[in-house]
Amino acid sequence: MKKRMILISIGMSMCLCSCGTSPARNIEAETFASENMARETSSTESVPDEESSQNPGTVISPYSLSELGYRLEIPEDIGIYDPNQSHADADLIHSYFEPPLYYVQEEETTFQYGTYLFASYGGDNLVGIYTVLHPQCMYTAANADTMVCLSLMQAFLRSDVDMENARIVFLRTEKTASGTVRYVPYTLSPDEVDAYKVYEDEEIVVYDFLGLTSAPPLDEQLEEGVQGELLSQKGIDLSWIVDMRDYFIESDGGIGRFLTKS
Repeated sequence: MKKRMILISIGMSMCLCSCGTSPARNIEAETFASENMARETSSTESVPDEESSQNPGTVISPYSLSELGYRLEIPEDIGIYDPNQSHADADLIHSYFEPPLYYVQEEETTFQYGTYLFASYGGDNLVGIYTVLHPQCMYTAANADTMVCLSLMQAFLRSDVDMENARIVFLRTEKTASGTVRYVPYTLSPDEVDAYKVYEDEEIVVYDFLGLTSAPPLDEQLEEGVQGELLSQKGIDLSWIVDMRDYFIESDGGIGRFLTKS
């Protein structure tokens, strides 16, 4: 397995213009040292001097589950169904109603050509690659600019997490006086994100960082944008997605109970 080095310039300053209809959100960026998370020969890098004065340590690289040889082993039929199959406007949600009504996807938040590229709610607060669990419904792709998700997982090597002064990097979103969004990089130690841990063994540690991000609660995600308003007006029931969230996240063992080696 090739390890990777994250090259991050912590001293950056950037502004995000109001969102449009694409997962890409326009920003004005002064500097950003890396357009992509380089995958080189080392999985760690010392935090730049600008950050070291406040959070000395070593930034560790995130991985998707598959990169480390793991996957989510979930039954296709989890006993949760969309009740809108007989609704006159059912085609707004699905082209079919057969299980599985969820899907797992690998995504990556990158800064490229002066624009942040991300797909899921909360993805713009993470740096690098992550594994996402989505409900399977067409309207999420048609929503304003981001896809509803149930979990945002980042995996790390156990050896990196146990390293002295290990740090995980995130992007904080802050609104400026003009109403634009500014991204501020910061780091947290593994101890500081321990509450988000969903799985660990001798080789890896996995966190679900959705609750750490600025993503709105699920019910707000479902109602946001023109499409959500349209579905509500037509009386389409989206409670099955909340039930799915509870099944995966709130039940004993949480999402971690599905993790297994490939």
